[in-house]
Amino acid sequence: MISASFRWDQRVAFKWEEQYAAKNRDMNASLFISLGGEENPFMGAKDMYIKLTDRKYLSLDMTYYTVDGESHYTSFPKALVKALRFIFRNEKNRMLF
Repeated sequence: MISASFRWDQRVAFKWEEQYAAKNRDMNASLFISLGGEENPFMGAKDMYIKLTDRKYLSLDMTYYTVDGESHYTSFPKALVKALRFIFRNEKNRMLF
């Protein structure tokens, strides 16, 4: 999730996570969350990262990246490269980036 706003629809993503956590101890997923350093911290990206970290989901592979000096509009290229590196870091035939 690059430059995602977790404030959308009255922070509904946090409600979904609460519902998921009530029934699950594991989350078999890889998740990359990033936000531009110049973006409004109230977007909730860091809050969601902390919430998921605190849950200690067994299989959740997650990272958070702040794109220093970048805004919502300019953070995407750098965050995309970091996200692809995160996702494909264990691949034998890793892409050249």
